[in-house]
Amino acid sequence: MSELPNFTENIAMDSRFFPALVGTLALLVMFLFFDKLTEPLKNWFVPSLVAYVLGASLVGYLQTMLFIRNKGQLLSSWKFSVIVSLHIFWLACFIGYNFWRGSI
Repeated sequence: MSELPNFTENIAMDSRFFPALVGTLALLVMFLFFDKLTEPLKNWFVPSLVAYVLGASLVGYLQTMLFIRNKGQLLSSWKFSVIVSLHIFWLACFIGYNFWRGSI
C-alpha cells in the first residue's frame, strides 16, 4: 500500500504517455458533449482521436520497453530520436487526416 503514492508520482512525472493522456482527456470531454458535436466531428474526428490515442500509447509503451531493456539506462541518441520522430509523425498523420476529411 505504501508503494501507491510512489506509483502515482512516477506516472505524473513520466512524459512518455503525455500525448496519450492529453488525447484521452480531450476524448472524454468530447464524449460528455457528443450529442452537441457537428457531424464531421462525430464521424471523423472522434474516431481518429481514438486511433491517435492508441498509437501514442503504443509509442510510449515502446519507449518504456526500450528503457527497461537498457536496464534503466538512458536510451542512445538515435533510439531516442526515432521515438520522438514516431511521436511527431503520428501527430502529423492525425492532423493531416483531419484536415483531409475537413473535420478541423
